Parts: sequence; C-alpha cells; structure tokens
Amino acid sequence: MLIASLFMKSNTTCPSPLHSTPPPTPSVHHSFPPTPPTLPWICRSRDIEEASTVRLESGDLLVFGGPGRMIFHSVSKVHPNTAPPELVRATGLRPGRLNLTFRQYRALTGGPGTRTGTGAGAGAGARGKGTS
Repeated sequence: MLIASLFMKSNTTCPSPLHSTPPPTPSVHHSFPPTPPTLPWICRSRDIEEASTVRLESGDLLVFGGPGRMIFHSVSKVHPNTAPPELVRATGLRPGRLNLTFRQYRALTGGPGTRTGTGAGAGAGARGKGTS
C-alpha cells in the first residue's frame, strides 16, 4: 500500500510530529521533498533538546527504516519558491513537501469476506506484516 501526503505549510512555532502516533504495523517511511528545502527535527523522543536538525534540499530523499522507522520527526520550516522552475513546469507539483509511506499487508487465512489492510475502516480479518 502507498500512502501519499502533500504538506503545503510549515509549523513555524514549534516542531510537531508528522505522525503523532505509531502506525498500526511496521512500515518503512520514505520522505521526499520535491519542491522547497525543509528542515526536519529528528529525535528518539519528543524532547526538543535532544533533536537534530537536518537540512534537505529540493530532490533530497530521507528514508526511515529498521529501528529508526518509528523515530519522532517533524518539519520546522518549508522555504517557499525554492523549487527548480523546470521541475514545477514539468510536473505541475504545487509547493510543499511530498511524503510517501509504503506498507505491506497480507490477508489472514479466513473464509469469504476476509479483508486486507489495517487502520481506520479496516476489517477485523486483516493484519499488517513486515516492511516493504
């Protein structure tokens, strides 16, 4: 399963989590800022004093996997109008930060009507498995 989210605004007052609660299943998180540079906060806890700042430029890729996949992270600032003009023209992407989350699911062995997937609206006959 692919979950795509476009974040168009920054939280400039304080870092806030992009994922405030852990996903229901293990996942590998791929984060790709296609247009403006971003400054995410990355730390193992929600204590801002422990946070590291990493500057990402347009086109950079940040991958969370393994033990780090559940790391607390946030974008503190998105710089507007910093995307390469040719990228904006070629793709039609609006300014912002594109987040792609990949998850792999498998259906439980069951009878007819067993559904796959987890999370809001998913049936009881589903369970997430592994990473992709």
